[in-house]
Amino acid sequence: FIDEKAPASEIVRAQRLLRFLGYYDGRTDGTYSEALKEAILRFQMKQALVGDSASPGAGRIGPITRRTLRDTWNRVLVQQRAGDFLDIAHVDEEVMKRG
Repeated sequence: FIDEKAPASEIVRAQRLLRFLGYYDGRTDGTYSEALKEAILRFQMKQALVGDSASPGAGRIGPITRRTLRDTWNRVLVQQRAGDFLDIAHVDEEVMKRG
C-alpha cells in the first residue's frame, strides 16, 4: 500500500508515476503529502475506482489502484511508441517519394 506508512522509496515511485501520467506536480521527495493524496484521488476518480474522498481506499494506492496505474502506464507507453513508429514510417515514405 502507498499511504503515510509506506517506505519513502515506494512513495517516490508513486510520485514519479503520477507525474508522468499528469496527476502530480509536487516534489519527488518520498513524502506522502496532501498533494500526493489528492493526485492519487484524482486518478482514482477519473478511473472510477472511488466515488469521492470518503470512499474506502480513496487517496491510497492499494492492489486495484496499483494494477490500474500499471495498466494506464503501459497504455501511455504503447501510445508514445506507436506515435514514434508512425513518425518514422512517415519519414521513410517522404524519403522514398523524394528519392
